[in-house]
This record gives sequence, structure tokens and C-alpha cells, in this order.
Amino acid sequence: MQSAADSAPTSGLVRQSFEDIDQQAQCLTGYDQKYQQLSRGQFNGQFSTLLLGAELGLYFENLNQLLDQAGSIPQDQYSVIFLMNKDQPCKLNGRDFSADDLFFGRPGASFQTLGRPGTHFCVVSFAREYLDPLMGATQGDAHAGFDAHLQDAVKTNPAFARQLRAMVEGTVASFEQAPAIAPGSRRIPAIRAAFVDMIAGFSAADPANPLGRRPTNQNAVRMARDYIHAHAQDDISVADICAHVGVSRRTLEASFQTCLEQSPGMYLRLVRLNEIRRALQSSRNNQRSIGDIAAEWGVWHLSRLAQYYSLQFGELPSQTRENQLVR
Repeated sequence: MQSAADSAPTSGLVRQSFEDIDQQAQCLTGYDQKYQQLSRGQFNGQFSTLLLGAELGLYFENLNQLLDQAGSIPQDQYSVIFLMNKDQPCKLNGRDFSADDLFFGRPGASFQTLGRPGTHFCVVSFAREYLDPLMGATQGDAHAGFDAHLQDAVKTNPAFARQLRAMVEGTVASFEQAPAIAPGSRRIPAIRAAFVDMIAGFSAADPANPLGRRPTNQNAVRMARDYIHAHAQDDISVADICAHVGVSRRTLEASFQTCLEQSPGMYLRLVRLNEIRRALQSSRNNQRSIGDIAAEWGVWHLSRLAQYYSLQFGELPSQTRENQLVR
């Protein structure tokens, strides 16, 4: 279990800052995250990683832009996603997600969040081979893993969310004050055990919660997003998206507003702008003109591109290219 760098230490706290959404998305290795910037302006994000051996990792993310964030939990991990700040709710899987909510995800579970400026996420990630036997023993069945006690669910529990935040904050503070780990120290195993006990206690108290079923509008948005990302280079329209999803335009518009606070047409434009930016930031495209790159993503009017691009990212396409060339 590691963050962005494969050479990261087994234990310790690392803080990073990013101006590139893709670099920040990669900090959760194995989560296959894909970000799209939906609001206007320069992105400035922070990501912190606190590893407690290979068995447990704490990951923190701060945003300053509205981001569509999609990913899936690695097959060898369980994750709990929640908010560290109380004053900036977001959306997760199409529903409002506040500081009182937690998402419990099994290996392979997909998630989609709409992170707002000021959102401060935390992900607590357990190695499956570590948690399964412990949870089986705790729950009275040594042969049952955590899968037997967990649904991919958003659960509302203010008391548990508050306790988990306090434990995370205390753990981070302890590493800030004393980052060195003495050989043979029981400090990290004790912290890991405390997290397992907390999760096990919550699971035992709430063994079956029907929350977490993906709302119908989230299903429509998920299908539409997948179609848009697969065909953003093609000449597609909102009507094409509706036909693929099998819903009316009115239903699709309402679903997108609920889940992403954008219209489908605007989301398609933003996906294309984000992909053009990625292309301009890649050295592989240094010999290609900005017009050729834009045309590849269905944008033919360079003056309109400059207008939309500068509004979205706070700089012209030519400035993005210049910044890439001087790196």
C-alpha cells in the first residue's frame, strides 16, 4: 500500500502540493482515479499520505476547484471515505455527503464524488489480507472476511464519523510531533489495532444498512459519463447520450444537475477541455499544433477555444504549452 511514489517509505507522513489534477489523482495508487475540473481557475491541491506499514494507510486531499472524481477501490484493499471538515459537504455517488456520512467500500467498489472548493477528504485504506482475518475473528467467524459484514454503502452516523476524525487527527498529530519510529516500537501496531477495533465495533453495531444503493439518477449519470469519456473525440450530441442511456433529455438534464451540478452538454465540453489540456501538457505533442490537438477533441474554432480554455484554467492554451516546454 503506497501513495504516489513506489519508493515511498513503509511508514511516515508525506505532504505534497499539486497544480496538475492528474498528478494529484495518481496519489492513490491502484484506485484508477480520473479527475475532471468543472470550475474555473488554476488548480492548487494538496495531498498527504500517512502510511502505517503495508497494512494501513491514511490519505488526505484538499481541493480548491470543483472536481468530478471517479475511481474504484483496489482489489486488495478496503476503504472508508469521509470528510475531515464540517463546513464543506460534497456529493458521493449522486447523493449529498456531509461530515456525518461515511462510505464503506469493498475491494473493487466504484465511487464518484463531486468535490467542491474547500473539500477535505480522508481515505482510510486497509490491506485486505490484514483486515479479513482480524474482522472474521472479531465478528465471531474466523472464516469470514470483512466482505461478510460490509456493504458498499454510504452510512450516516455523526458519532462514529466524529470519533474516526478524532482518531485520524490524533494519529497525524503524533507523527508530526515524533516522526521517527524506534526499532521494535509497538507504536504503529497499536495504532493499527485501534483503527481495526473502531471499524469492527461499528460493523457489529450496524451489521446491515440498506443505504448505499445507487440512486436511479446516479445510474443514468454513470452510464452517460462512461459514454462521454469513450466518445469525447467523436461528433456526439446530448441526444446521442440520451439514446445511449435510454432516458429523456429532461431526465438526463435533471440527473446531471443533481449529481454533477452541470448540464450534460457542459460536462461534455469540460471533458474535452480537460483532455486538450492534458495533451498540451504532454511532451509527446510538442510538435503538434494547438489547432490539431483541439480538432482531435472536436473543437474547431481557436478563438472560442481560447475563450473557454482561459475561463476554465486561468491561462491560454499557448501558455500551457509554454509552461510544459520550460519544465
